[in-house]
Amino acid sequence: MASLRTLLTRASGLATFGALAWVFCFADGCTDTRCDGSFTNYGRGENQGRSVSSTMWESGAQDDRWLDFSHEKLITFELQQQVGLRKIISVTPYISPTQTPAQNFGFFTLASGNLAVIQVLAPGYFTVRNDTCADYFMRVVVELEPEAPISSESDAGPPADASPADAALDAASDASEAADSAGDGP
Repeated sequence: MASLRTLLTRASGLATFGALAWVFCFADGCTDTRCDGSFTNYGRGENQGRSVSSTMWESGAQDDRWLDFSHEKLITFELQQQVGLRKIISVTPYISPTQTPAQNFGFFTLASGNLAVIQVLAPGYFTVRNDTCADYFMRVVVELEPEAPISSESDAGPPADASPADAALDAASDASEAADSAGDGP
């Protein structure tokens, strides 16, 4: 049979565990106005991001000053003027405790979870929210769908720089297609 001391020790341990579990599960870390958030728009003004390729946009170069991404901040990215109404494939947010992490032995990491809550709203339009009480700086890299190719084929004839032989072949091909479609009648 367990001694009274052993039972009290176990009960005390369970009570401590229960109290800690309650604190971690139910206590809110931001209970006053210290964590009130802010919001801003980015991407419409001059020098607000850039296209680095036909399918890649970034909020700034890695060695530039990164965006303020303080606690509970919501940044709405509006890229329509820069990239058009193209579908967003992926949004990759990087965060750092310093505004210029590529300088002075700074560092950065990928943001995940509540550090960067991403919501794509429409083509070329998304938000990133710092859903924590910690202050950071952020850089965003966005992958976009490729632009639809412009069709160069038409029935308007050969291109202006085509040789006379190409023009003759194109005319013969058009005549052959017309004859084939006429023979498909009832």
